[in-house]
Amino acid sequence: AWGGALTAMLHGAAYDQSAEMAKIKGPFSGWKKNKNSMIRVLKMHEQALENIDWNLVSRSLKLDVENLYSGILKKAKAKGIRNSQVTVMAPTGTIGLVMDCDTTGIEPEFSLVKFKKLSGGGKIKIASQSVEPALKKLGYSSEQRAIILKYIEDNNRIEDAPGLKVEHLPIFDCAHRNGDQGKRFIKAEGHLKMMAAIQPFLSGAISKTVNLPQEANAKEISDVYHRAWELGLKAIAIYRDGSKASQPLNSKSDTPLCPECGGKTELAGGCFRCTNCGYTTGCVS
Repeated sequence: AWGGALTAMLHGAAYDQSAEMAKIKGPFSGWKKNKNSMIRVLKMHEQALENIDWNLVSRSLKLDVENLYSGILKKAKAKGIRNSQVTVMAPTGTIGLVMDCDTTGIEPEFSLVKFKKLSGGGKIKIASQSVEPALKKLGYSSEQRAIILKYIEDNNRIEDAPGLKVEHLPIFDCAHRNGDQGKRFIKAEGHLKMMAAIQPFLSGAISKTVNLPQEANAKEISDVYHRAWELGLKAIAIYRDGSKASQPLNSKSDTPLCPECGGKTELAGGCFRCTNCGYTTGCVS
């Protein structure tokens, strides 16, 4: 509901500004020929507002969005719009991660602890910054939060964390199982439903990955494409974990052994440092 409402606001604001621009610079070149079709598209965007469960969203936002779309139609009928299309949903990838965004575009968190391979070699370990404030919001004390966060750091998952209530586990579900022992993850249907919530408020399509586990078979992949069609999505992208020899993000680390003494290594500053002899390997060049 929130995804749909916020996207509707962004989309509406873009078209509203486009209508304002049309007053000064005129509508796009094909407006006269396509006026009736464009008005129909704008009405379809407005009608899609009825499919949002506004009981889950603030009433003030509902009124703002409804007023915005009714205003767009009046402006468009009077002076046209400057842009035939105004929005798509794009990912942000590495840029988002560098800016401390735990998630990119409308992607869910990849995993609570993820390992990102660097183009120049080596890798970095990235821990979700959203867990601590979420635990605080849920009422966990500072001591409880510290214990849970330490457990995540040591085990790369939140399942079985000391003191975590079982009913809170779904809040921390990610696109992938966390670590080697994790079991929970967001199923494909969850990805598709989120996309379906915002697609009615986009001119173009959504650039997003529907993540599937490594054991997903051809029938399950086919079902995702069919379900995407049923939900009216304009585009769908699927990635099965481990289907390529190398992938930029992983939910578990393939930490190498020390080439000097054979001991275990740990990731530190873009290198793997041996906990036994201190030798570093796999560094960014």
